[in-house]
Amino acid sequence: ERILFFPGFKTEMTHVRGFRGEELKFDRPFAFDHASLEQRRDTWHITTARSKDHEGRPAATDLGDGRVLWFGMSLASTDVLRELKRDTVATFAVPERSSKWKGEQFIQSRQGKEFPGVYLPERPGTAEDLCFPLISVIVGPTGFEIYRGPIWGWPYGSVFATEEPSEQVRFRTRHQRFRLDEQTDVQLTAMWGLGSLAIPAIFTSPIVRAIEPNADS
Repeated sequence: ERILFFPGFKTEMTHVRGFRGEELKFDRPFAFDHASLEQRRDTWHITTARSKDHEGRPAATDLGDGRVLWFGMSLASTDVLRELKRDTVATFAVPERSSKWKGEQFIQSRQGKEFPGVYLPERPGTAEDLCFPLISVIVGPTGFEIYRGPIWGWPYGSVFATEEPSEQVRFRTRHQRFRLDEQTDVQLTAMWGLGSLAIPAIFTSPIVRAIEPNADS
């Protein structure tokens, strides 16, 4: 009954650091694969492939009306993510006696599902200005009212983020909501943050500050 988020990183994330406020909670090798939101949607953790290892248990942030901010995912640049292709071909060996059944199961798993695109708003400033993309992930009941801020899970305050903006700064946002199942909608809100990141990606919960996958050991 968990919800899983696979970010599609281009680079393997082989090390993680986790902080609660200024306190370092863990700092170790970790082959990051996905994030898992618990059934009660109050906490989440990061996981290796096939769920062989887990780390962290930051809190999701209650936004009211059954909605929670799962996390904000900040990236050093869009190059951290794999390029989206129009067509994908997967080839794999399967026993002949089960090939038809497996093919039908694969097609069925996609039926009725939505495959939304996530689009960033116009990049602020000039090409020389330092900025980074942030995608906030919000989970709630079907048909929930789009959340429009101000809590997005910014990485500011992390030692790996620079140039914290003033409270007067207003960020342009682009929202995308899709149906995950009969009870659950997911909102993805994309925006640009001011400054830069010293590592490829930072996952931030506003209550428990950050889990930071790092490609460097």
